Amino acid sequence: MAELIDPLEFGVLQGHPNLISYDAPVVRALEGVGLDGLDEKFRRALWVALVDPTYLYENQSVLPDLTKWHLEALSRLGATYLRRIAMIEAYQDPAATAASMSIHVSRCADGFAAWAAKRTWLASSATVGRTFATAATLPRKVIADLGKRLIGFLCLAGKEGVAARLVADLTSLTNAATTVVDPKTTLARELAPDVPSYEIIREGPDHEPVFHTTVVDARGRCGEGTGTNKKVSSNAAAQDFLQRHCPPPKLSSPARTAPTSPPVPIPRPLSHVRAVGQLRELFSLPQKAEAVLSQALIHSSWAYENKPLVASCGQQDNSALGFVGSETLGYEHALAVTRKIVNTRPDEFMFLSVQNEVYERAFRQSDLVSGLLLGKGQEQLGTTTEIGATAFQALIGAVAVAKGFPSSLEKVWPPQWHSIWSAIASDRTRAADPTTQLSMVAAIVPFEVGYEVERSGPDHASDFEAVASIQSPALNISTTVREGTGSNKARAKHRVSVKILAVLDKLSDGHGMRSLLEPNAEDVRALARFLLAALVAAVPTASNHLKKWSIADLCGLHLAGDPLRLAEWAREADRLLGDRLGRRVVPLDRLANAFRAMSGIDDFDAVDRELSTMLGAIERIDDPQKLTQDYVDHVVQLCDVYRCIGSDEPEGDISTLEEEWRIRYRNRLVIKGDLPSITLSGHERAALAAVAAALLASQPAGTVEVLPGAAVQLAFRTEGVSDRSRFELVSLLWNTTVHTLRMTGRDKGIDVSFTRSGSVAASGAISRAAKEAMTPKADQYRSSLADLLHDLKNQLVAARVATAGASEGETLTVELRRKLTASTHLDEARAIALRLKATTSVLGSTTSGNIDLGMFLRDYASRVLSRLPHSISLSIPAAERSVQVEIGAPALLAVLDNLVTNAVEAMSEGGSISIEWTADIYEAAVEIADNGPGLPDEVALAWAHRKRIHSTKVGGNGLGLWGAQALVSRAGGGLALQPTDRGTSWLLTLPLATDAGVE
Repeated sequence: MAELIDPLEFGVLQGHPNLISYDAPVVRALEGVGLDGLDEKFRRALWVALVDPTYLYENQSVLPDLTKWHLEALSRLGATYLRRIAMIEAYQDPAATAASMSIHVSRCADGFAAWAAKRTWLASSATVGRTFATAATLPRKVIADLGKRLIGFLCLAGKEGVAARLVADLTSLTNAATTVVDPKTTLARELAPDVPSYEIIREGPDHEPVFHTTVVDARGRCGEGTGTNKKVSSNAAAQDFLQRHCPPPKLSSPARTAPTSPPVPIPRPLSHVRAVGQLRELFSLPQKAEAVLSQALIHSSWAYENKPLVASCGQQDNSALGFVGSETLGYEHALAVTRKIVNTRPDEFMFLSVQNEVYERAFRQSDLVSGLLLGKGQEQLGTTTEIGATAFQALIGAVAVAKGFPSSLEKVWPPQWHSIWSAIASDRTRAADPTTQLSMVAAIVPFEVGYEVERSGPDHASDFEAVASIQSPALNISTTVREGTGSNKARAKHRVSVKILAVLDKLSDGHGMRSLLEPNAEDVRALARFLLAALVAAVPTASNHLKKWSIADLCGLHLAGDPLRLAEWAREADRLLGDRLGRRVVPLDRLANAFRAMSGIDDFDAVDRELSTMLGAIERIDDPQKLTQDYVDHVVQLCDVYRCIGSDEPEGDISTLEEEWRIRYRNRLVIKGDLPSITLSGHERAALAAVAAALLASQPAGTVEVLPGAAVQLAFRTEGVSDRSRFELVSLLWNTTVHTLRMTGRDKGIDVSFTRSGSVAASGAISRAAKEAMTPKADQYRSSLADLLHDLKNQLVAARVATAGASEGETLTVELRRKLTASTHLDEARAIALRLKATTSVLGSTTSGNIDLGMFLRDYASRVLSRLPHSISLSIPAAERSVQVEIGAPALLAVLDNLVTNAVEAMSEGGSISIEWTADIYEAAVEIADNGPGLPDEVALAWAHRKRIHSTKVGGNGLGLWGAQALVSRAGGGLALQPTDRGTSWLLTLPLATDAGVE
């Protein structure tokens, strides 16, 4: 009988208009395994489960409440369910052990991608973004993630049975494969006590390394493997060895002998018997369940010391049931977390399993500790966290077995244990342990962290010491770290991870780094220098990467918004690295650009928005009479701001500005008292001049005086009528532009505070990068906009003058001529505004986003080729590799259109255009070249000296190239003119996207 869909609430998964159609392949597949009654709510949520993150990113407005974390939660729920059903199947083997079940579960998890790839209905029902829209087949990982989300969604809908039937043949497919899950471990077990030797050779460029590994045993037998990193190639070599020299029948198996008769409970001691009875009664289990409940309370130490009794009862220790309980509880936790997430909008999501400490506390709270059977030696040592956690997991595993593996234990959970259920099936994710935290940092940087654990002492009281190895791909060097012993492997790894994390924490601020130079820090100083060198050498360019680094407090990027703290950090970092090492490892330009990007010093979005608003208002003016002085003043302010952004005027004393005020305004601007003796930057000087101009634009007189206080504060005031809105607008524009001043608009003026944090000493490489980042750079694009705004202002002023020029008794002809003049100037002003709006619209192109560069360029070239004149050819770039770059498709399209259009217009008699690209581990490079007459000398000279380009096109404004350059800079890239023997060649560099690389 088909299963019907119950009316369920799917939270944000149903908050959109899209839904899977009744005739979609996935619907037919689900109906084929007995699911029926797919109502609109279910099909709408199902559509989300089959959305690829690429589509979500490109269509966030369609799915405003959905995030990638919702998709990630469904995928993790699906993955834990697949592990659970694989565990259930493995447990059916009477000889099953924890090791054999773990191998089977891992094989099924690894084989799921192959299973999903064979389900064509899965990919054909998915909704993907433009990156995969034209792909013949989706990548295997994408299909596997779709499958996991579908399984997770079915579990969320309470249809675990449907999910199980859907993947019923997964095990048979997995068993047909001969791949060993962990070849290196299996090979080590096969060759023990001999130890195989591995020889690894690296080839290829840095951005596409290839590793060749050869493994040899004591008899000279060998296996070979190749991969993109050492781990992959070593596992491939071990797998090759096993297939050549250890055929499947010979492979050792940790399986135990199946019992010949049904097991019975351990009859003594009485505390054990009572605990078993208590548990059976609590969960309302039949008497025959006592055998498996008894097994859950048998520790391996007791089983070893009581082998005859264990054998006579057909029993074993609780390790196998512990594995069953672990997978069961993992699924319950994932289900609870996913149920919560689909009803929220999380900023981030990280699924971490429940810690052993929680399970150990649950075991003690269950009041069954007295029933746990421990060997004499272990009983003296006591019940450790691991023993208590395993015992509780085994109890849950035993209950699951006795209940016939229900879809969820929540339905059969006793109310007496409600508090225990709240802890073990919590909908909250725990804080990451130190080893996980370090792995997260390593993934951001990136560097590779590996662990080797050394064991010493007797089995019942072993000590474990972990040795962490850290590899820096950016520097191609590594180091090792040790830190004491722990009671088990996990704790040993945590201890050494804590040591590394503590050093990283000290590297996050100047005070912490100073402590690393003290005599008592000698034991970690070498590690600190290694980590700092690895960080500065790997500093990224893409904004998404930079944000992650800033959030993780890496390389001082989180301090970029505070120049004083950044200067302190840079100074101490230089001291720690030393001049010699600093010169070798610090990428000066890249580090300075990273600091600059995170400081916000080049963020002029507020000014650009104000310009767009003003241009729109001018476009709507249809009568010169409607032109007020406010429009002129607004344009003047914007012109001054853009002129400032585009200039690199030298420093000057404030007394020079004071003298200019006296000459320009004479007695209209009164300076009360003496101004402070300070040096002004070019930007500060422009800002103060603009404030004085705004103050006197509509008022006859004003004053400037120094306000009392520790910081330098100037008060610009007028005695005229209040004009607060004007003063607030001026403050807004200049606060965005000059970061060392803070302006506040008042009723009758503006207060200006100097917020300088002192100059940045620049003795070391890192300090030089910090100083460079804090120094404003001239933006030629906005300087060119200032020129156009000046032209706009002249036309507005001329229109107002003509409008106000009426004289008494003027003739009709004079009046009409005057109005014609005013209208002509207004038309010119509107035309300039229209050109400005079209020019600046390029900055509105979406720069954020990730695209597959090779596929995008190939599609772009194919589209352009169809529009080119027959006399011009265009080479289409190959898309042999997949490289994700961090720039939105509209922005890259605008840049390419500008460069290609320029090339086409320059080759009036024909020619050829080529587009080629490549990538390394940091960025991608695109070359756009033509064999035309080349860039005019005056244009090339203006570009080289960052001056306004006077366009040679009819009606051109010369802003296209600077607009393209500004757009690329926003994305963290660059645009450069390359020397060439013939024609023109542009080099466009783009940062790689987060978690992207060259495949």
